[in-house]
Amino acid sequence: MKKKTTGWMAAMVCICSIAFGAEKPMVALQIASLEQLATEAVTLKVLPESSAKATIAAGLGGLLGNPNLAGVDTAKPIDVYVFFPTPENTGSNTAAGQIAGPQVAAVFPATSNGMDYIAAIGRTFPSTNKIGSIYEFSTPLGATGLQRKRFVALVAGRIIAGNKIDGVREAISLVESQKRASPLFMELPGTIRVGVDIQAVLPFLQSMSQAATTKMGKQGAAQPGQPDPTQVLGAEMEMMLKLLEDIQGFAFSVRVTPAAVTLCSRVDPKDGTSLSALLSKDVPPSARYMALPPANALCAWVGSGMDKWMEVFGEPYLAMMDKISAAMGSQGADMGSAIRQIMTDTKGLYAGDIAAAIVPDTDGKLGFVEFLAVT
Repeated sequence: MKKKTTGWMAAMVCICSIAFGAEKPMVALQIASLEQLATEAVTLKVLPESSAKATIAAGLGGLLGNPNLAGVDTAKPIDVYVFFPTPENTGSNTAAGQIAGPQVAAVFPATSNGMDYIAAIGRTFPSTNKIGSIYEFSTPLGATGLQRKRFVALVAGRIIAGNKIDGVREAISLVESQKRASPLFMELPGTIRVGVDIQAVLPFLQSMSQAATTKMGKQGAAQPGQPDPTQVLGAEMEMMLKLLEDIQGFAFSVRVTPAAVTLCSRVDPKDGTSLSALLSKDVPPSARYMALPPANALCAWVGSGMDKWMEVFGEPYLAMMDKISAAMGSQGADMGSAIRQIMTDTKGLYAGDIAAAIVPDTDGKLGFVEFLAVT
């Protein structure tokens, strides 16, 4: 099978105007169906046809405490939501200066009334309680004081399951309102679709970044002659967070057919940002360049006006490299200035249409071809 990514702008970037965010900030994932996922796993030769569906069901069922996915309709879509706390609902148990962790809930289509699922979970989690309309399942308290819990609700022909009751309640609200966070990835085709509300996730990422650099700093000073790892990590995280500040949402999808692996992505910028201004002026490459990648390409990319992207990403990248250069001491003294010079020298080279592809060579190795419009 030939594997190929299609589209333009780093796979295929679809710029849409749909606003991100459903009732609560979140990440949303949707699987078209477990049956379709199994079919595509077979196409990729990841799993054998005879056991693909059973293997996927067992893996997911093991996480849920329902090994055979009893009561789940495997021919219909499955939604998974990750809810991130907002400033008004971080909870009294969250320490000052910290962001509460995300909560995960999955929504499955039920085969009947969902009671087969409830019975199966009860066999794994012997203790059952009911909090309003939500079932609470738990294992006995272990010697280490650990106790596994699952929360399950049956709503409108769907099974809603999660490890935290608040996440299940949020998912119930989505199902009852029939919103299901679809604006996150509504426009993207694919068997697996993921949508991320970047601005909702950003405080959590910032907290994780600060914790990671603090932890690394406590592990001791850098070895003589070696870069300071704390400074390097801090520079990398700072650049990533700086770029994310201009993005409202991001979505991508994956679809596998015998002809290709198709990736589709979408960026939704925040209004009034430099990224928003850039995308408003962006145009697709010409039909001539779209047709340039060889038919036997394993991976192809076609784009236009890459120079414009340096206006957004160039300075944050160079700032990161300056800090990494400084962290390397005398070894990296000239690295930052050298990279700046290289980027200055290449300015204008990628101002027009661009096409690139990775192709199989006659000796069994991989080859790379690139086409640039002369400016």
